[in-house]
Amino acid sequence: MKKSNCRDFLIGRPFAHRGLHDSGQHFGEVVPENSIKSFELAIKNGFSIEMDLQVTEDLEIVVFHDDYLQRLTQKEGLITKCTLDHLKSAKLANEESIPSLSEVLDYVNGKVPVLIEIKESKKLKDNLSNFLGKLTKKIVEYKGQVGLMSFDIDILTSLKAINFQRKIPLGLTTDFPSIENKQEKYENNKIEKKIQKLDLDFVSQNWKGIKNKRILDIRNSGLIIICWTVTSKKIEELVKQETDNITFEGYKPF
Repeated sequence: MKKSNCRDFLIGRPFAHRGLHDSGQHFGEVVPENSIKSFELAIKNGFSIEMDLQVTEDLEIVVFHDDYLQRLTQKEGLITKCTLDHLKSAKLANEESIPSLSEVLDYVNGKVPVLIEIKESKKLKDNLSNFLGKLTKKIVEYKGQVGLMSFDIDILTSLKAINFQRKIPLGLTTDFPSIENKQEKYENNKIEKKIQKLDLDFVSQNWKGIKNKRILDIRNSGLIIICWTVTSKKIEELVKQETDNITFEGYKPF
């Protein structure tokens, strides 16, 4: 099945994983993941941007990967138990605040494509309608190229039912192993059927399982395959035959 060309941006420039941050980049300055600075550097270097979404206690949407604050800030606590005001006081290593989705989209402003991973949490699932309402408003207002993905099939099912007023590519984040045992094969068969039933646009798969024939079957069905997270040119070379694009960190591809 031929898909719309509105998803072609998924194949173009590689996606900087959580922005172009200082994981092996040696920028000479501290550049935290999912920070405005990491997105600035991705734009300056001509890369697309991958980022993560979490919800707060007061159901605001922030760009942050972890469930807890302590790895990336000087404070502790569960993101979903903190208000947005509290999170703004939890500084990243370069003294930036944790950005809201609105702040990030305003900053990127369509300069490069954006791929957003929605991180599943009980808070989000319990307030899914509220979350999707806020997310839809921000995506509809945003004029740049954007795709949405999640590990969570239920979230994708709900996203699929939304009228975004334009085509927004949707994808499943996957971690299929290269070799599946009997139970894994049973569970992954069900996942693959759901991928096809939802008529998704892409799959974002862990590079370690990219040789799984299931990935080739999904690709042959018309979906784009993005490979995460590539951390060297050696891995990039290893996966290039099975993928249409990569999410990378720790080096600059190509």
